[in-house]
Amino acid sequence: QILGTRGAPLQNIRVKGGSVSPAWRPDSQPGDVLEPSPYAPPWTNTANYPIKIMDNAVAAHDEQVYSVGGTSTDTVNKLTNSYVYDPATNVWTRIADLPAGLAKPAAAFVNGKLYVFGGWDLAGNPSAKVFVYDPDTNAWETRASTNPAPTAAPGIGVVDGQIYLVGGCVDNHCIQSNVTVRYNPGTDTFTTVAAYPSRVAWQGCGGIDGTLYCAGGLGPTTLKSTYAYNPGSNAWTQKADLPIDFWGMAADTANGMLLLSTGVINNSTTVTNQGWAYDPAADSWSALPNANHARYRAGAACGFVKVGGASGGANMTADSEMLPGFDQCDTSTVTWLSASPTSATLQPGQSITVNVTLDATSAGVQQPGDYTAQLAVKSDTPYAVAPINVTMTVQPPKDWGKATGVVTGVDCKGNSTALRGATVRINGKRGWTYTLKTDADGRYAIWAPKDNPAAINAARDGWEPQLRLVNLKAGETITTDFALRPDTAC
Repeated sequence: QILGTRGAPLQNIRVKGGSVSPAWRPDSQPGDVLEPSPYAPPWTNTANYPIKIMDNAVAAHDEQVYSVGGTSTDTVNKLTNSYVYDPATNVWTRIADLPAGLAKPAAAFVNGKLYVFGGWDLAGNPSAKVFVYDPDTNAWETRASTNPAPTAAPGIGVVDGQIYLVGGCVDNHCIQSNVTVRYNPGTDTFTTVAAYPSRVAWQGCGGIDGTLYCAGGLGPTTLKSTYAYNPGSNAWTQKADLPIDFWGMAADTANGMLLLSTGVINNSTTVTNQGWAYDPAADSWSALPNANHARYRAGAACGFVKVGGASGGANMTADSEMLPGFDQCDTSTVTWLSASPTSATLQPGQSITVNVTLDATSAGVQQPGDYTAQLAVKSDTPYAVAPINVTMTVQPPKDWGKATGVVTGVDCKGNSTALRGATVRINGKRGWTYTLKTDADGRYAIWAPKDNPAAINAARDGWEPQLRLVNLKAGETITTDFALRPDTAC
């Protein structure tokens, strides 16, 4: 049980000057800094961020934590710095810089790519551009569409593959907006949907089971309200209030709950290390353990990982910490797995048997191999239930063969480099097609019907594509390597 435990000693930092600023550049005078002594579980301090940081955007994908942009005393006016954190090694690694310097953008992963919106640019204006990062290629692209209502410090959440941006600061003084826009990554289009019930910025939002939830924030007053947005009805519904007014928090969703940790309370006068978790099933809030560091304007991601932030004013830090147990992140319906029954009411001491069915003929199963998922268990109690791991092993049909190989790029000097994220497409003469990406070592592997000759095409931006014809052998593996040349003359 994590909810309701104390964590570190309570910290409430009364800031100098009377109130905390939500503006682009808060007062550079630091607030009073109080460190807990000692730190206490369950929060665990992790490797410090490479630079002191606040107003960064943080998101998690494939058990890695990405942090982009922000404001730092270590890199004056250079807000393009981007890093990835590996919890397994406890190491931050620099990745390709964000194409533009941004303070307090919003970021979310959809289909393996990181989408970044809004934030103050170097002139203090909210950015309307959409930047997309591909971890496979370590490269950014700028989408053609622009946000019709750009802000800094908006709430962000993903529902059914669509990204929602809620409110935010419309200028560098942080005049708040109530506009909500939906971005479709597949079509690169924005749609304005029902407005948030009040003007708001610096709130915490997240998508849970097809619904968008937002709580707290700063509007005409400091807020403790909670609202849920239903995309089907295009309407917001009020839910249980937070126990306290709360803004500038580190926020994300995990384990089917909206998590908020550290931020500003008491009518913008105090930075706290308190936190709260909202359970939509019970429409109620429970206390999270107090964090080790009282911060505001920090970034956060499922895991539950909190990065950077300030203890008051612009007193930025490199502190990072993790609250274990909140690691159920990319929850979605798995087409090849079903369970029955899906709900039950149990009295103390009772149990129930749940039948789990695995279906290798599902539309989501296109290749042999191991398919993994988790059954999430939620209850209307304060006790967390560990997810149940499920693995389905799919054998190849008897008439299928395996094609594998490595895609490299050979530059004008003859130097060879494995091409990560290259597109490999294999086509059969009867019209079927499979497409995949190479891994970090440039390797690909795919099973396909014995439908000879099969055509394998390898391509990557900046390199000339190559096509090979191969004969697949049932139950056997053939190796076809590609050495691509630059698409410009040497």
